[in-house]
Amino acid sequence: MKRTVQAMIAVALMIVVALCVFTACNSSAQSQNGGSDSSTVEPPVGGNDGDTPQEEEPLIAIDSLWDESFGDTSFADDLQTAYSALCETALPGLNAAVENVSYDSSSGNVNMSVSYYEYDAVRTGNITFSAPDIVRQLESDGAKTAVLSAAGYSETTQIKESEADEAKTAVTAAIERVRAAIGQAIASLNASDLSVTKEEIRFITYDEIYDEYFSDLSFDEDIRSDLQLLLDTSLSSSPILMWYKLDVEKHVINLRCEVISNSSQYVRRSGLFQIKNLLPIISDAATDVKGLVFAQIGVPAQTEVPVNKTSEVRDEIGNTVENIRAALLDAFLSIDRIPQLFEDNAIFGSAMDQAKETEAARKLLPDKEILCCYVDSPYSRFFDDAPENSGYTVSGPTSRYFIPTSGYITGFNVYILYREGDDIMRYYARIAVPWYTDVSGREYWEGFLQGVTSDTGSVITSSNTMYRYKVTMQSTAFECKAEDWLGAVEHSGEIIEEDCSYIIRNDKAYLLSVKNLQTDTYSIPSELGGKEVAGWQNCVRNIAEINVPDTIEIIMAYMFSGSEVKHIRLPQSIKAIGRDAFVRCSELTAIYYDGTVEQWHEIIKKSEWDAETGDYVVICSDGTLTKEQANGTA
Repeated sequence: MKRTVQAMIAVALMIVVALCVFTACNSSAQSQNGGSDSSTVEPPVGGNDGDTPQEEEPLIAIDSLWDESFGDTSFADDLQTAYSALCETALPGLNAAVENVSYDSSSGNVNMSVSYYEYDAVRTGNITFSAPDIVRQLESDGAKTAVLSAAGYSETTQIKESEADEAKTAVTAAIERVRAAIGQAIASLNASDLSVTKEEIRFITYDEIYDEYFSDLSFDEDIRSDLQLLLDTSLSSSPILMWYKLDVEKHVINLRCEVISNSSQYVRRSGLFQIKNLLPIISDAATDVKGLVFAQIGVPAQTEVPVNKTSEVRDEIGNTVENIRAALLDAFLSIDRIPQLFEDNAIFGSAMDQAKETEAARKLLPDKEILCCYVDSPYSRFFDDAPENSGYTVSGPTSRYFIPTSGYITGFNVYILYREGDDIMRYYARIAVPWYTDVSGREYWEGFLQGVTSDTGSVITSSNTMYRYKVTMQSTAFECKAEDWLGAVEHSGEIIEEDCSYIIRNDKAYLLSVKNLQTDTYSIPSELGGKEVAGWQNCVRNIAEINVPDTIEIIMAYMFSGSEVKHIRLPQSIKAIGRDAFVRCSELTAIYYDGTVEQWHEIIKKSEWDAETGDYVVICSDGTLTKEQANGTA
């Protein structure tokens, strides 16, 4: 019984297994045949009590998502902006710019090469600082790692396809957070966090620049030139400066000048003058040139500047020198009158006599280097040492000297400057001549020149036995520089041309007379004999209209005095109008001035420059002035 039951159970099991095999085979066959039998069971959505397994959703790698949507993300511009802002902190006000940036991974430092503008030049420098964490991460790992980390991902993270949009939003937000972190991290750095190295600058002092470019600066020539202009505006008859000597302590200048008397022959006359109470700028220009320059600049000589500003400082010093020259001219021209120490002493002959005087000097001192010579007239009342000699008495209106044993005499005072080694020597010789009323002074002089030999100090008989000459002499050291004399007594005789005559003095031409003038209008030439015209004698007296060339800076004293000029045109170059320049020009009605009203008032005008004139007007380029307005009295 028991065995029978077991057999029945076994048979039943076999039947069940067979049915299962049949069912599985039938389903497989349908699938292979692509069948869509309506009897096929679709997997229930959401499962059915967990008995049927759900199909798994595909995954996406976050790295692929980055490459697809954020692969071009870079923080280079953000870093550049942050570094540029840092330059202003490190080098404020110098227009610094980042040229190059490098990161040292071993030290974690950022090194920035920068350019900046300082002392008018582009320079280079370096800024080093410890990189903030965000910068280290960007420099070491790159933008992808830094951003994904900020978004909560790693580069190996995978997400479901349905989560892609959410991941993109998270990465975008992380990018903005990284940008903000860069700016905040760099902005939090201050000067103490930075190591700044600037280009080394070599400095130079004003004093060194002066010594390099202006070591030979002197205002001696300016003083001489300005003194000449002062003479031109103060004295008549084309005065010429022979020499000057400045006493700094007393603020006094002594000077000797010559004038040419406009007679049948142009007789030279010599006078000694003294100017007192000089303005300090004149004394300083003669003694402390560098000190004067720096006083005018207004900076200490040891002030330092970068070497690249040398040219600017040199120009500044040069401009100051020119300003001093202009101030010197104004200082001299502001002197209205020049006191004369004694009367003019007539000097023989025309301007050609300078050659004869030099000839006499070489005969008196044949072995010396002659610098210059001049001779006083026999008509002088100042026969130098005669009053101190008890054997001499003064008699007569001509101030001749009387020697009881010889009768009346006259004399020449000869002054010679010559060089002896390093010294400038002053030689004085008095030449005594018997006075014969039937012989002119010129004949005495000519006879003296013929009779002088190297046997000075003895009685010399000329070729005309009628005369005897006694020469006494004295030679002493003279505190005067050779350049105070050299070139100061350049003369030539009257040069006669077809339409005018002139002389050359100190490399300038002076008009003496105008000939064959067929019109009432005359234009003074700007050049004669290849020399610039500096002035003229009263040679245009009967001309109604005169044009002055722009080579002229000074209207000389007495230049138009007593003339019949009605109209005159003056160039803008005029700096000063001399004393009595238009005195008694009663016909004057208009002065045409090429400059402005303001420039007219800047012209220095000496006293009584327009005395005894009528109601003229000054017509400037921008307006017309009455006589009173032209003088600043209206």
